[in-house]
Amino acid sequence: MSRLSQSIIVVLFLLASLAAEAQSSSGIKREQRRNRQQIEQARRNVRQNEQAVENNLRQLELLDGEITDISRDVRRLRGTSDSLRQLIRPLNDSINDLNSRLSAMSEKYKTALRKSQTNGNSLNDITFVFSSENFMQAWQRYRSLRQFARWRQRKADEIIDVRSSLQSRLQRLDSLKASNNRVLSNVEQQRNTLERKRVETDRLVTSLKSQNKQLQQVLKRRQKEADELDRRLEKALAEEMEKQRREEEERQRRLKEQEAAASKQASETATKPAASDKQVQPKPAVEAPVNSQLTGSFESNKGKLPYPLSGQFTIVKKFGRQKHPRLPKVETNNPGIDIEASTQGATVHAVFDGEVSQIFKLAGYNNVIVLRHGDYVTVYANIARLDVKKGDKVKTGQALGSLYVDKADGNRSVLHFELRREKEKENPELWLKR
Repeated sequence: MSRLSQSIIVVLFLLASLAAEAQSSSGIKREQRRNRQQIEQARRNVRQNEQAVENNLRQLELLDGEITDISRDVRRLRGTSDSLRQLIRPLNDSINDLNSRLSAMSEKYKTALRKSQTNGNSLNDITFVFSSENFMQAWQRYRSLRQFARWRQRKADEIIDVRSSLQSRLQRLDSLKASNNRVLSNVEQQRNTLERKRVETDRLVTSLKSQNKQLQQVLKRRQKEADELDRRLEKALAEEMEKQRREEEERQRRLKEQEAAASKQASETATKPAASDKQVQPKPAVEAPVNSQLTGSFESNKGKLPYPLSGQFTIVKKFGRQKHPRLPKVETNNPGIDIEASTQGATVHAVFDGEVSQIFKLAGYNNVIVLRHGDYVTVYANIARLDVKKGDKVKTGQALGSLYVDKADGNRSVLHFELRREKEKENPELWLKR
């Protein structure tokens, strides 16, 4: 084989090797790209599954809240029905008594009228009187006729009164029975609604139990977000308390300086010869400004404060540490209450006069507004649009903003609300009046 042929073979071999290497490299890149896509798809699937579990858990919380509200309404309606029945029973008895009395009075009246007749015909009063044998008999007959006429009129009036009273009570009885029927119908509707919601609740519980791993991930993330909110609030309240402490120290320092200056001025005045009979009085010490937001005024309204949401709403998460009644491995520790509004993006209102002391953003809670009411604070979380800013003075019922609408969860709007005395957490339901 010639040297040229050998060179050509070597070149072809090298080209083939390079082509194979390029093809191999391209295949590796495609495989890597495919693996990355699969990993990203797997992550999306995990996020979608967690979102589905989150949605189901929130729906279950809403159903549990609605079941609690409906059960309370059913108990109230049954109590109303019992009260109506208690009114109906004595009313029935009194109607029966009036009927008996009316029958007796009517029969007595008819008997008296029959006795006043002769041979079935009414006597002419004048003829009856003038047919007397003497004046005394005529006078007695006249008096008897007048007495009988008065008795007859009185009995007729009594019969009319009894009939009127009977008619009034019958109308009252019909009204009470109609009200009771409406209440019982409402109870039946509420019970049917309750049963439907319980069936739906059971379905959600079964679904969540089958996705326990994702459920635990959701609960873990929720707790992490709640802990972060608690940490931010603790830090903010601690900073406010420290600021108040420094301001109080500064106020006390200025007060002592003013007292010392006043004492020195009084001493110097006392050593000087009196120019007149007038005595120079030392200036009174400057008192601390009175805080218009008195703690007492807030405390005195315990149990009377309005809810931060108007219209229809449901408390979906209660205050404190609670085990879920249907999910044995689910336990929550809520520092406030969660209230779901029936209206998307509902307006949030201040529950009492106060000052906006903090506004900050936080994952899972969107905007958080903190109002100070003396030693107390109220917290409004998951706000989308803000209608106030830090430092604003607000009045009871004033709009603070609108709730965030969660499009990934059926456009639901849920407010997280807390009430604290400085760092001590209080159960808001004990302070609010529905």
